[in-house]
Formats: sequence, structure tokens, C-alpha cells
Amino acid sequence: MATLTTSSPAPAQPIGAARTYAPSWVDRFTAFIDRLPGPPLLYYLGLWLVLLGTDLVLRNQGAEELRLPRPFVLVFLVAFPYNTWLIHYLDRMAGKALMRFRPGLECDDDSYDTLCYRLTTMPARPTWLSTLAGVMVALVTLGSLSLEQRFALVAIDSIGTLYYFHLVMGAIAFGAAATIIYHTWHQLRTVSHIYRNFTIVNIFEQQPLYAFSNLSAQTAVGILFISYGWTIAAPEVFNIPITSMWLPIFNIICALTFVYPLIGIHNLLKGDKEARLVRLSQRQRMAEHELHRRIDTHELVDMDNLNKAMQALEVEYQAIKRAPTWPWHPEAPRAVAAALFFPILLYLMQRMLEQVL
Repeated sequence: MATLTTSSPAPAQPIGAARTYAPSWVDRFTAFIDRLPGPPLLYYLGLWLVLLGTDLVLRNQGAEELRLPRPFVLVFLVAFPYNTWLIHYLDRMAGKALMRFRPGLECDDDSYDTLCYRLTTMPARPTWLSTLAGVMVALVTLGSLSLEQRFALVAIDSIGTLYYFHLVMGAIAFGAAATIIYHTWHQLRTVSHIYRNFTIVNIFEQQPLYAFSNLSAQTAVGILFISYGWTIAAPEVFNIPITSMWLPIFNIICALTFVYPLIGIHNLLKGDKEARLVRLSQRQRMAEHELHRRIDTHELVDMDNLNKAMQALEVEYQAIKRAPTWPWHPEAPRAVAAALFFPILLYLMQRMLEQVL
């Protein structure tokens, strides 16, 4: 199923993993979290609470009564902790998926360790570039908003420490969003590479292949939670032209996230299926020719065995025809589709209620 659990499984740590490049800043950070006692999720929640506490302290400096942040701020401040946790979680899931996929791999131990490293670790330089690209997008986006729009989003009324705090957090949030997009591309491209070059293809032995379909589904759903947060907490964000495009962009990314890494193995399974059907059709034609020869020459002895052979070929033909060529559980695409359209439906319902009320 394409669901995210609240606790991360133990990471898969292959012995002697071949480091083909230096790890990214995110991988160094998550490695630091892993060395701390307790579940990693608690530290990401703690980071969010620290950021939220900072907002509350700055928001109420000198105020006579407590002022609470808007729901938008709650989602805004969770962007960096959530995206970093999601990368951490998906890397652990990817390591576990590769372990489950091991029976379907055609490679030696050194190649396996290299694949595991590539699957669970981002290269340093591209990760920094993607993070900086996200920061640049943040500057362009914030620069396109009027001062009144910026004040309204975070519920402040003047430029001060809180304003600059949210300006920095906005840059960090966009940087984290760009990083999770790059992480998704890097990890699922590696999955596609594994499928194309190291997979033992057998139309009747697809169970190991489901491990990576679950990973791509969880990646898609995990990214969609970001859309959920913005849609529920700040629907007015989509009334601003430059920010309204983010919802469809995220949905397109999520749909491609689920399907793209599976296209390669789908083609391989489809090719295996077609090759089996061709060979079987040749045997069926041979059996048919033998049947016609016996009828024409009146050699009707042992026809029962020939009939059984033809029936067995037909049963095998139907079994191959029914074999799926997409390596996923049937419920996985349904879960992703439901998650994909939920924020869109929620947004449309909110707009309808605005019109009615």
C-alpha cells in the first residue's frame, strides 16, 4: 500500500558500500540524526517545535496578549523539517526495498553495495545546486509579492525581526522543496537504472519487483502531503498568480514519480511476455499441424494424449495473457490516484464554498 508510517524502519547498511561520490549535506545531516538516541522522527518534530516557538516568541515580543500564528505559518515552518524527514524516511525505505529485491538482481556483492549507496545517497554538488536553485525561486516568488501580501501570509503588520525570520524560513522552505524534487529524480532514476541493467526478468516471478513500486508510490504520496498542507491551511495562496501554479506542478511531479521508474521494467516484462507468447504460438501451430496430419492420414491412435497436450498449451497461453506487465500491487495505483486528486478536489470544494458563502 502507498502509505507513510510515523516511524522509520531500521536503515539498511550494506558492508563496504562503494562510495562513488561524496554524500550530500542532507545525507550528512540525516547520518547525524541516526547517531542520536531514539526515533529520528522525534528530532524532526522537535525542530519544527523550535521553529514554531521562535515564531511565537518573536510574534509576542512586547504584546499585552498572546498572538497565535495563522495555519499558514504552521505549514510554512514545517516545510524544512518535513522535507528532510521525508528524504531520511525514503532513503531507509529504498535500502529495505533493495534488500527485498536482492533475489531479482543479477549482480555481485560489490555491485550491490554500489547500487545501495547510489540509491540511498545523493551526490554533494548537484544537491547544493538544487538547494540554491530553490532559494533563488524563493527570492523571485517573494519579490513578486507586494509587501501587503507578504504581511498577510504570515499575519504581521510591520517589518521587524519576525519579518526577516520568515524571509529566511521562506528561502529555506523553497530550498528544501527543490532538494526533495532532486532527491526524487535521483533516487527513482537509480531505480530505473537497476530495473534496466540488473534485473532478472520473469513474467511469473514479479513479487520482488513490487518492492520498488511501493517506494515510488510512497514517494508520490509523501510529496503530495505538501499539497495537502497548503490546500488546507492556506487556500488563499492559490489566488496569487505566481503561487497558484505550484499545486498542478506538484501533482504532475507526483504522477511522474510513481510511473516513470517503472516504465523500463514494464517494457522488459512486456517483452518477456510477448516472447513467451510467440514461442507458445509456435508450439500450438506444431500441435495443430500434427492433429491435422493424423486426421488426414487416419492415424487416430493416442489422440487423447495429443488432445491433453493441446489443452495444456491453451492453459499456459491464457496464463501468460493474464500476467500483468506493470510491477505493482493493484491497490498501489488506486491509492496514488486517490491521493493525487484529493487536494484538487479539496481546493475546488473550498472555492465553491467561497462562492456560496
